[in-house]
Formats: sequence, C-alpha cells, structure tokens
Amino acid sequence: MKAKIFSSVLSLAVAGAFWACNDDSVITIASANQGAVVESSSSKTKDDSSAKSSSDSDLIIVKMSSSSSAGKTSSSSSSFTSSSSSQLKISSSAGIIIHQEPSSSSTAIVDNPKVSSSSIIVVPVTGLGSCAPTKNPINKGDSTTWKFSANISSGQSPMNFVKASLVWNFSDNAVPASGATGLTSAPVTYAASGAANASVNVTMPDGSYETIQCSPLQVNGDPITGCECTTDATTIDYTAQPTAFWTVMGCSTLSPPLTYVWDEGVISDDAVAAYVFSTAATVTPAVTVHNSDNTSIKVECPAVRATEGPEYLVTDNKYFELPAGESNVVFDLPSGWRGLSDVGSCTLFCTGLNEPIVITVGMEQSTESYATYVSIPLSQTINKSKVVIGLTAAAKCYVY
Repeated sequence: MKAKIFSSVLSLAVAGAFWACNDDSVITIASANQGAVVESSSSKTKDDSSAKSSSDSDLIIVKMSSSSSAGKTSSSSSSFTSSSSSQLKISSSAGIIIHQEPSSSSTAIVDNPKVSSSSIIVVPVTGLGSCAPTKNPINKGDSTTWKFSANISSGQSPMNFVKASLVWNFSDNAVPASGATGLTSAPVTYAASGAANASVNVTMPDGSYETIQCSPLQVNGDPITGCECTTDATTIDYTAQPTAFWTVMGCSTLSPPLTYVWDEGVISDDAVAAYVFSTAATVTPAVTVHNSDNTSIKVECPAVRATEGPEYLVTDNKYFELPAGESNVVFDLPSGWRGLSDVGSCTLFCTGLNEPIVITVGMEQSTESYATYVSIPLSQTINKSKVVIGLTAAAKCYVY
C-alpha cells in the first residue's frame, strides 16, 4: 500500500514526504524550524538502515514540537513539522500516535494504516464523572460503598460506561471487602475516625481514562448528642435592631473539648453567633460541632427574617390579619384610647382563619382555640411600640 505524508508550516516553508511500497514503509520527515521526534516501541532509529520494526504490533510515537497543533487522522496521508530530515521504516500494521507538546500555530495530520488491535492509544481526559460515598457520615467501625456517577455530557455513550474498567483506591485506614467492583465499589470498613478519601481510575473502551478524586467521607468517633440551636427572634426590623443572634446549647460528648465552626457570613464566638442585617433578607445559619475523636455533626439553626421597618402598623383597635409564625407589629394607638390612663393591660384577641391557633407574645401564651387571647401591657400599644406576635396559624386579631 502507499500513503503520503504532507507538512504545512505558517512560515510558508513547504517540505515533501513519502511512503515507500511493500511490507516495510519509509516515512520521510522534513520541515521548518520546529522539530518532531519519532520513537518506536521496539527501537529508536536515526536513519533508514536501522529503523526496522520488530512486529506488526509495534507502536510508533511521533512527539510534536511546541509549534504543532492538535493531530487529526485521515485514511490516506499524513503530515507534520520537523527541524531536520529523517527516515523511519515501519510495518504497515504498526500504530502511529501523536504526542503533542504545547502548540502555537501549525497543524499535524497523521495517517494510521491498519492499526493493530494490540496498539491501544491511551489518552488522559477530564469530565467523565464524579464519585462519592453512598452513606456519609458513618461511625468508626462501620462500612460504606463508593459510587461512580457518569457524566452523560462527556461525549461517551451509556454503553461505553457499562464497558468501562474501574479501579478503586482507598485511604490507609480502609479495609475493602473482596468481591466484584464496578460503578459501585465493594463495601469498605473504616476502623479509625476522621476524614477518609478515595479515588477511582476510569478507563473507557476507546482508551481514554481519568483518575477521579471522590468527595470525602466523614468517619465519626465518640458521638456528640443533645445539640440545639436557638434564636431570640425569628423576625426583626433591621432599621431598629439590625443584629440577630443564635446560640448552640446542650451538646454532650465523651471526647471533649467541643469546637464550633459556623457558616461563612456570621460573626461567631464559640457557641454563639450573630449576623448584622443591612437589607431585608432571611438568614438560616448552620454550625458544625467537633470533638477530639474526629466526630463532626451539623446543627441547623432557625431562620431569622429581617424587614425594612415594621411589617404591620396598627393605629386603631380594628381587626388586622397576621400570617403564621412571628410578625413584627408596631402599635401606635392614641394615648388614652382605652380610658384616661395608659397604665394596666389590654387584650389581644385573635381568631384562626382556617384552624385553631395559639398566640405567643413574649412569655405570654394562649390556649389553643379558634378564638383565643393574651394580655399585653397598654404601654405596648402606644408610641410606636414594637410587639412580636407569634401565631401557629394565620389569624385576624385586634386589641380591646
């Protein structure tokens, strides 16, 4: 068979190349100012008398110089750049691989005449998928499996992933069970607490491969129990009080001391955190509690909603509607609205719109009913006094 190799260079230098006939073929490399190195899997050659391949499965590697661009295959011809002329005899069934150095301008096209099935081109790629433990966290002494999740946008077909070869790698303190592995590993037991890592080598049928680092596994030691996060108010008017506070209480462990790592954005001091609002928003922080046995648990805190100014302004003793949860209500009734004096108390009365309700104002809490009430000081109904009213369900309320 005959094949031709052409080379093009941006500097307008043109060189010729050719294949010789019969079982052995001769490649002539000639070009401009950037070189190519030709290597055989069985021998390295310098001229046409010493470059004979040893078998049909020889693999010929052409290393392109820094000016060469990505390789492209065709059925009849090949071209590439070189700094000098040289010849190489190869078997017509040998495979040719382009190994490309960082490129800048010229383009290489390489023919691969009848590549032997034993000449597999292995190419590193990225984006084949991800992996993670199927259970996370676990306790010291427990087991979990690891799962590879294919990226369907990687350009590989689902069948290729089924045929892919996966080799799992685990950290030193892991003891994998024997048995078949694939997209999901065999169970792995962890005898020591702390963070554990894993990776998987994925090789596709076409030779492309990727080593993927998995999401870490948390292996807990002595447990941490009883943690609870609370806040002073779930709704605030940031124009009057911009700072919200949270506190974690009740944590217990056999492996002290306990440390607290809060989410980004909150100001923290051990078990207490604060957030300063500058706009209407809702913040729901979380804190991770650690002990000295590498145990970590995440504690979710209640949301705090900040409003710009009062949500509800009450200027008379008529009905006003409130939603479930806590609401900022500013009372600005006229002084003496219930008599001559503003001393004493009045009644906040609410009726549930669709179900029974419970009213909470400060330490006062009503019984559960469709129509229920609590007492509040008269002084909190005048002079733009703010009252946080909590309802278990939406209701209509008024003061009398």
